[in-house]
Amino acid sequence: MSRKRKRPANSRGRASIFPKARACSFAALFKYEFDVSPTEDLIRQRIDRAKTLLSSARVSVKEISKACGFESIHYFHRAFKKRVGVTPRHYHKMKCPTVQSWARTKSLDELFEP
Repeated sequence: MSRKRKRPANSRGRASIFPKARACSFAALFKYEFDVSPTEDLIRQRIDRAKTLLSSARVSVKEISKACGFESIHYFHRAFKKRVGVTPRHYHKMKCPTVQSWARTKSLDELFEP
């Protein structure tokens, strides 16, 4: 007569399931509380930071996208246009029609100083 062995609670199979379950629960709870997914919230925060930098910095869009946490300039461009309605370059031109003002010629390092 053979008996089935119970798997220990900390076995590899069960342990690998719980982090995924926790992540799913977190995302669901976050969306329930804030009516937006954690990923969308993060992207929106990054876009808001990019809008601030595009309005006040005289640096390339590529530098701003990296400074805001986007690893791909192409993804930044698509995400920005989807949420703001215009491209990052067009937004920059709308906010900074002339770059002669001292406030618009700040570098990224100056903007990140506390």
